[in-house]
Amino acid sequence: MKRYNLLLSLLLFPCLAFGQEALNTFDAALDSSYWNFEHVSSSTQTFTNLFYVNDLVKQGTGSLKVDYAIQGTESWGGYANIMHGADTTALFDFSPYTHLKVWYYNAVPQSKPGTTHIRVLLKDMSDVSVANRTMANITQAEYWYSHFFILDAQPGWNELVLPLVDVAQQSDQGLWRPGWAGAAGNNTLNLDAIKAWKIEWSVDASVYDAANPQNSGISAGTIYFDNIALYGHAFPVINYFDTTATMTASFAGTGTSSISVTDNKLEFFETASAQFDWKVDATESWGGFASLKYGNDTDFLPDMKGNTHMTLRYNNFLASSSPGNVVFRIQLYEYSEGANSEEQWIYETRDVLDAATGWKKLLIPLEDRGTGVTPNAEGFSNPGWSGVAGNSKLDWDKVKKYEFAFSAAPAIQGTVSTGGVLFDNLELYGKRQTDFEPPAAPKGVAAVPDAAGNFNLVIWQDVPNEAGEKYTVYASKQPITDVTAPGVEVLAEGVAENTQTYVHYLYHPLADQAVTYYYAVTAADKVGNVSVPGVSFPGVNNTAKGIATISLNPPAQFKADGILTEWENSGIKPFVFKKSVSHIGLGVFDNDDDLTLTMYMAMDNQYFYFAVDAIDNVFSYDPAGDWWQDDAIEMFFGLYDGRPGPPHAARLRGAKPDYALQFRYDGLFHPDNSNRQLYTRDSTDYYFEGFGSDYIIETRVKLTDITFGDDAPFLPVNGMRIPLDFTIHDADVLNTRDGIMSLSPINNDNSWQSPRNWTYTWIGDRESPTAVADNRNDGVPASYSLSQNYPNPFNPSSKITYAIRTAGLVQLELYNALGQKVRTLVDGVQAAGTYTLEVQADGLPSGIYFYRISAGDFKQTRKMLLMK
Repeated sequence: MKRYNLLLSLLLFPCLAFGQEALNTFDAALDSSYWNFEHVSSSTQTFTNLFYVNDLVKQGTGSLKVDYAIQGTESWGGYANIMHGADTTALFDFSPYTHLKVWYYNAVPQSKPGTTHIRVLLKDMSDVSVANRTMANITQAEYWYSHFFILDAQPGWNELVLPLVDVAQQSDQGLWRPGWAGAAGNNTLNLDAIKAWKIEWSVDASVYDAANPQNSGISAGTIYFDNIALYGHAFPVINYFDTTATMTASFAGTGTSSISVTDNKLEFFETASAQFDWKVDATESWGGFASLKYGNDTDFLPDMKGNTHMTLRYNNFLASSSPGNVVFRIQLYEYSEGANSEEQWIYETRDVLDAATGWKKLLIPLEDRGTGVTPNAEGFSNPGWSGVAGNSKLDWDKVKKYEFAFSAAPAIQGTVSTGGVLFDNLELYGKRQTDFEPPAAPKGVAAVPDAAGNFNLVIWQDVPNEAGEKYTVYASKQPITDVTAPGVEVLAEGVAENTQTYVHYLYHPLADQAVTYYYAVTAADKVGNVSVPGVSFPGVNNTAKGIATISLNPPAQFKADGILTEWENSGIKPFVFKKSVSHIGLGVFDNDDDLTLTMYMAMDNQYFYFAVDAIDNVFSYDPAGDWWQDDAIEMFFGLYDGRPGPPHAARLRGAKPDYALQFRYDGLFHPDNSNRQLYTRDSTDYYFEGFGSDYIIETRVKLTDITFGDDAPFLPVNGMRIPLDFTIHDADVLNTRDGIMSLSPINNDNSWQSPRNWTYTWIGDRESPTAVADNRNDGVPASYSLSQNYPNPFNPSSKITYAIRTAGLVQLELYNALGQKVRTLVDGVQAAGTYTLEVQADGLPSGIYFYRISAGDFKQTRKMLLMK
C-alpha cells in the first residue's frame, strides 16, 4: 500500500468500458501535485490521508482510500477537503454532462454519527477575467455546493449521484450557491467554466466546545472512492454509434474507395463504438474520397441553432498510410429551400487521421463560414462543390443528413490510402448566447482618400465589450441617416472584428469622375443583434477611375473569325490586362511582354459578344492536362444590377443569377449548368486559336444559353452595374500554370469560390438606368397612387409619378407582355412623399409593357406602350 498527498493531469480521461468520462479512475499512482488540501485553520487535529490501494476495488484495478478526522473548532463546526484544479488559466468543461457520479465504500463509519457529511463542490470562474483564472485566485470563483449524508452507511459499495443543476437550496439533488465562501460572480452555474472540483468533509456545530475549541469533538472514519466520472448527455446526441454496422447509409467514393463499418464492443464510451476501416483511391486530379451519408429524406436532425459546437469521440487506431494527405470531413445536408434543394456544408480537419492512438474529443464549431469558401476546421462552409447554394446561409434547424468523408489531396493522385478509426458519440454541445441587446454604434467611422489608387480607405473602431462581432460597411453619395434608404450601398458585410478597415475602390463608366462619398458602419453581435450605424461626416472627395464597360453597340456584321478589326474600329473601350496595370492574383509575371491581353465586350438583346487579343510569350495547351493549368480565361459575372448589395456569398440562381464561363482552347464551357459545353472549337460562333506565342478568342453566345433553370430572363439596360471578374490563367510550360491576372483587386485565385471576390462594371455608358427625383410635397400624400406614365406611347423615355402615404418598402417593376419582369425600377425603403422617375427605353424592344407598384398593402398596375 502506497500513501500519496496528490494531483494528476488536467485532462479528463475516457473510461472505455463504462460509458462515462472519468475525472479519475484511481487505477494508477497519482502525481503528488494532483490534489490541493484544505482544512479549518483553527484545528491541529483535522486531516485527510490519502492512499492508492487495490484491496477494495469497484471498477478497474485500484481505488482511493481516505482516512479522515474532522474537528469542529469553529462555532459552526469544521471541515477538510481535497481539491483538484485545472492548470494555468485553463478550465474544466462539465457542460456536456447531466451528472457527476462516484462509487464509495464506507469502510469505517464516522465516529460521531450524524455530525459529518460529504460535500461535492464545483468552483465556477465564468465571471473572472481569463488572465486571473488561476488556482492562486480560486477565492474569486463562485462556490457551488451539494450535500450527501452518507458517512453513517454500513460498509459496501454504493454510488453517489450528483445532478449537475442549480437547485437553489441545500440538497443531494443538485447544486446551490449559499454564499458561505467564494465570490458572488454572475450567480449562474456555468458548467463550462469550472476551475476546480473538490470533495469536502464538513462537521456541524454540535461538536463545538465554546469553552475550549481545541477540545471540540472529532468525527473520524475511512472511506474508499472509485471512478469519479461525468455521465449523461446534456445535449442532443446525433449518433451514439452503438449499432452503426446495421444503420442505413449511402456510400460514395472514387475508384476503388471503400468504407467498412463494424461495431466494436471492446473500446467504446457507450455500448459500442463504430469502427471505420477506410480506403481512398485518389483517381482524380483533385485527389479522391470515400464517404458514408446518414439520415433520411423525412426527418430533420436535432435543431443545432442553439448550440455552438458538435463533439465527436475518435480513436485513430490505425494511422493513415499517407500521413498529412488525407483529411476527415463532416458534411451536413441542409434543406431550408425545400426537399429538392440540398445544400452541402463541409467541415474539414487534419487532426483526426494523423492523430496518435487513443480516445480523443473532436470539437467541431457550428459556425456558418459562408458560401464559396474553402472548408477548414473553423466551421462549416458551402464551397459550391456539390448541391445548391440555396439561401447562402446554413439553417441549423433544416439539416436532415450528415456524412463522414475521407478525402485525399491532389498530391497523392494515383495512390491508394488506408486507415482505421473508431467513432463514438456525435452530439451537440455548447449554448449560444441569448442576449438581445444590440451593440453600441461603431465609433471613429471615417475614410482616407488615396487619389493615386482611386480608392477610399474606410476605417472604424471595434465596439468595446463585444467578442466575435461582425461589421457591415455602407456607402452613399449623400449623408447617411438610414442604411436602408435608396442610394445607400452595402459594400461589405460580415467583416471580422479587429479588421477595422475596408478598401472602397472607386470606378465610373468609361471616364474619370470626381465623386464625394459618405460612409456608415454597423456592428452585429454573435447572435445577430445589429447596432445603429456609426457614420462619417463630412463627405470624402476623390476621383473614380474610368473603366471599360460592356458596350450596347456590338460590331456590325460580327463574325467569330479571329479578325478583330471590327472591334478595334468600333470605338468600344477595351479592358487591358498586363503586369504593369493589373492585379496579379497568383504566381509571377516577368513583365508586360509575358502577357498583355486586350479584351472587348458587348451585348444586345440576344447575344453577349466577347473578343480577346492576347500577346503572350508562350501559348500553352495540353489536352491531357487540367485546363486551368494552361492558357485560358474564366469569366465571372452576374446578370443583374448589383446595387445596393451586398455582394452574393456564392453564385446564386433565380432573380439575381451569377455565372461562370470558361473560354478554353477546346471550347466554351458553362460550369454552373452541369459543365455544359456551349461551343466546340468547330462551332461557327466560337474562335480560339493560338499563333505561336499569342492567341485570339472571338465569340458570341445567346443570353438564353447562359441563363438556365429558374434564372430570370435578361435584357441589358444602359446604366446597369453588374458584378464581374476575370481570372486569366497563364502558362509558359505545358500544363504548368505560372500565374493569374484578374480584373478584381482582391481575386487571389478565389473568385471561383464567391462573388464577394469580384468587382463590377456597367452596361453601356451611363452610371444608372433610372434617376429618381424626390418631389415630395410639403404635406404627406393623402393616399397611395400610381399615375399614368407620360408621354405614352413613348420613345426614348417616359416619366412615372407615384405617391407613398406611409414610409416603408416600395417596389416598382416593369414587365413585358408575356408577364416576364424586365426591369426593377425601385426596390427599397422610401419616406412618405411623391416621387417621379424616368424610364429609359434602352435595350427594350417596341411593344406593350406593364409597370406594377407594391407599397405596404397598396398594389396597382398600369400599361405603357413603347414605339420605336
